[in-house]
Amino acid sequence: MQPAAGTAGLFALGPVATPIGAGAPEPPVLVGHSMGGASTSQFAERRGGDVKEIVYLSAVVPQNGASAVSTLLEAGPDSALLADGAFVVAEDQTVTIPPEHARAGFYGRCEEADVQAALRRICCEPIRPLAEALQLGPSFAAVKKTYVGAIHDRAVPPALQQVLAERAGAAFQMIDSDHSPFYSARADLIRILLDHG
Repeated sequence: MQPAAGTAGLFALGPVATPIGAGAPEPPVLVGHSMGGASTSQFAERRGGDVKEIVYLSAVVPQNGASAVSTLLEAGPDSALLADGAFVVAEDQTVTIPPEHARAGFYGRCEEADVQAALRRICCEPIRPLAEALQLGPSFAAVKKTYVGAIHDRAVPPALQQVLAERAGAAFQMIDSDHSPFYSARADLIRILLDHG
């Protein structure tokens, strides 16, 4: 039986993620973008020995006992995602971001064709993984981490990025992009990721 749309949590990730790295010659590098910083961190706590490194990409990286949502709230009015109406919660406990807020927060330096393609792909996400407190400890702490911050990010502002990187014990570097460097700074992002591969 599948859980209701909004009820699957971070701690259901273990069985789903079990095949990661299976049969690979070395442990993988996990890349956590945006709210994916929470799930990559929690995975590293559970399976730290199976992870070579985490690369956080404009990511929300909660501390132990904090959630992705509570961490993003630290940005205050500097985050376009905290504007009125930016998160729309549905009865099935999923959340989505309306196109005008997604454009402002995610795609400020992207080509219009990329913006339109990205907006078509935005979908509802379950609330629970965003609101669930992480349980992090020595296994997470032992994993090598790099945080790639984006200079023009309006979703996770640069000042918060630096704080999150420091808390997580991650090396910090910046990329000249918005929240979505895979659109707005592809070549630079590829070079950075290859350096960590």
